[in-house]
Amino acid sequence: MVSHSSALVLLGLPLHGVDLGVVHLTRVRPLDAEAPQPWSGQSRRRPGLLLHREQEGVAWVGAPSTGGHTHPAPLAPVGHAAVGAGLVGEPTAALVAADAALARGLLTAESLPVAIADFEGHRGVGPVRAALRCADGRHESPGESLTAYVLRGLGHDVEPQFEVVAEGRTYRADFRITGTRVLVEFDGRVKYASGDGAVLFDEKRREDALRRCGWVVVRLTWSELARPEMVHGRVLEALRLAALAA
Repeated sequence: MVSHSSALVLLGLPLHGVDLGVVHLTRVRPLDAEAPQPWSGQSRRRPGLLLHREQEGVAWVGAPSTGGHTHPAPLAPVGHAAVGAGLVGEPTAALVAADAALARGLLTAESLPVAIADFEGHRGVGPVRAALRCADGRHESPGESLTAYVLRGLGHDVEPQFEVVAEGRTYRADFRITGTRVLVEFDGRVKYASGDGAVLFDEKRREDALRRCGWVVVRLTWSELARPEMVHGRVLEALRLAALAA
């Protein structure tokens, strides 16, 4: 069956920190066949292909392809594909995919621990399990998923999609540091890609209104997420300023 990050590609889920030059397949046998020992056999590598050894107890499922048609190849269950992607790539690959799958209804919060448990004993499952503790369908982009991961790793509890009323208008911030007046926004390039000056002006007007109402806003970019020590310093400074203004 198509598995790991390759199954995520067919499901149209976002990828992060995985090698798209390798196709991942996993051996399976019919459910009524004699059960093998867990993780029996050996994984096999070929140029551009990794054939994973058989995993006991993982059922075949059908899934829509990105074109909206049923894909003929059996796919690993979504949770297992997400965990698998984290095992063959960065652990955060599992988080990015799981967040998107939760948001789209392709995965439930109850099924994710089951998928993790099925990989117990597999090399590298610990960091993947830790990353998936941050899984939350309210994260609206891979950037937000990674922002939550970095902030929680620094010891900050966060509230995604936090609504703030400022000067008679309701705004939604990517995150609030729980119990504080510090908001955190992930700044990707997508919302500025059009080059429309009105977008920049609206964003500035929004942030000015928030600041006048006593909120401190921290904006983070992709490059800054790769430097947790910088994020830590900026958040601590924001918390200091918010405490002074209280």
